[in-house]
Amino acid sequence: MDLEVQRYLVECIESLRFLRSQYGAGHENVRESLASAGGVLSAFRVSKAVSDAEFDDWIWRAGEAAGLILPPRDAPRTGMHAAAFAEDPPKPGQPPVTRPPTPAPVQWDSYARFIRMLPGPDNELVIAGGHFRVLGLELYDTRMRFHWRIAPPHDVHELYAEDARAHARDTEGLPDAEREQLLARWRGHQQGRIWQELTVTDDVGTAYRHLDGGSSGFESDVLEIRSSLPLLRSKRPS
Repeated sequence: MDLEVQRYLVECIESLRFLRSQYGAGHENVRESLASAGGVLSAFRVSKAVSDAEFDDWIWRAGEAAGLILPPRDAPRTGMHAAAFAEDPPKPGQPPVTRPPTPAPVQWDSYARFIRMLPGPDNELVIAGGHFRVLGLELYDTRMRFHWRIAPPHDVHELYAEDARAHARDTEGLPDAEREQLLARWRGHQQGRIWQELTVTDDVGTAYRHLDGGSSGFESDVLEIRSSLPLLRSKRPS
């Protein structure tokens, strides 16, 4: 395969992985990017820039990066003919996929009344070499905002080992300096992935939904995140 073609395909695959980490598999943005990658690959195949075998290989990689549930690679037909997102309804003969219910939109006033600030526990959780600590919790009448910090940061190669191996596979054959540059960008994308995967629970079964968030810090120093989640209840607390 020509290096320029591979570079373009690596960009497509990395874009899919990034969108999946930000929005989740099955999101509209992921589906559109996957369709775009499929169109690019089809054009490359028609122009003989990729062989039929390379097309099957890279269309599989695109589906893998997008989070598709894929059939075995040694199936009689390759590609994504029997693939599906976990969010899709099951096809005939396939077992149903268990998915969490979609929370209803919040209908309350846009402002939130501050109640109190709670300090976080004086302990840390080690995640892939990173030390995770909850610093504090802002409690409002309809939502909450929690502050947390990872220092030192987690090792994305350990936490996302499967994606790391896939990235190394996709960039194999490119010049070493270029692979290092792409790897540094991949690490940057994966570094912020962890706060998209955090969930909040309590001891009374309240349902929470991620609302917004922000971060500051450096890859080799301190990472500080703030995530805001509304409190979803049947009626507004008094």
